[in-house]
Amino acid sequence: MINQKYSRNANGGGSASNPNDAIQIEWQNKRAQIANCIDPDLSNLAQCAFGAFGAADAEPSVLVMGDSWSDHYVMMVDYMLKDANKAGYQLTAGGNLPFLANKNKVNEINFAAIEAGQYDYVVMGNSLPRYYNEAFSNQLWETVDFIVANEAAPVFIIGLYDRYRNHTQDHGDYDYTRCGFTIFSDCEFEDDTLTDNSELAVREILQSIQEKYPQTVIIDLHDFLCTDGKCSALIDGYPLYLDTSGHITPYASHHLGEMYLETHINPLKN
Repeated sequence: MINQKYSRNANGGGSASNPNDAIQIEWQNKRAQIANCIDPDLSNLAQCAFGAFGAADAEPSVLVMGDSWSDHYVMMVDYMLKDANKAGYQLTAGGNLPFLANKNKVNEINFAAIEAGQYDYVVMGNSLPRYYNEAFSNQLWETVDFIVANEAAPVFIIGLYDRYRNHTQDHGDYDYTRCGFTIFSDCEFEDDTLTDNSELAVREILQSIQEKYPQTVIIDLHDFLCTDGKCSALIDGYPLYLDTSGHITPYASHHLGEMYLETHINPLKN
């Protein structure tokens, strides 16, 4: 389980000494200083750059595309890019499935850039199981085939998807500043991630994609967030989640990048 340094009082709130407010504000400010391109002004895409811009050999070779879940991983990808001395762009939209079959202006811009050979890596952090239906598999394969045909590697970030949102809706309100559930006072919830049919189907498809295209990167965050059938709403003692929809905080996103590189080779460095 994630180290839960954050002490709690009997009412489920944070201790008076917890510097939660300060650290969340600090990381919200840092997040505001890098790409903030979810539902962006399409006339000013230069604002969507992040990573190691300014480094002598940094090129905008990585794209983050998708929905608001892809957006909340930007601080994690930013950390990886800076470690790899690379730069990239973020262009996402709320509720946007980044498939060729999903026609909209954001996807049109992104796929045109991919086709032009602009990117080496295309990062998708969507909550894919919530989009799962009969057409999903074929549309995902079509998109991956297109990315690979244009000499880019697909990168999938697997989080907890809707497990946390379902939990908060079923078991009471969530105070994202204190991780206080109204019905109980701890910061844990049941892990049913690997028993959900849509989740399992998506994971099986991604494994098949990686078997066909070994350059595919799958960044699975499940084991960083859950152990022994329980998941935590804390990361390093601070609230992991920003809201009851399951979006994570900028601090948590950055910290997950640190945690991942402590045990894995940076997949964006090759």
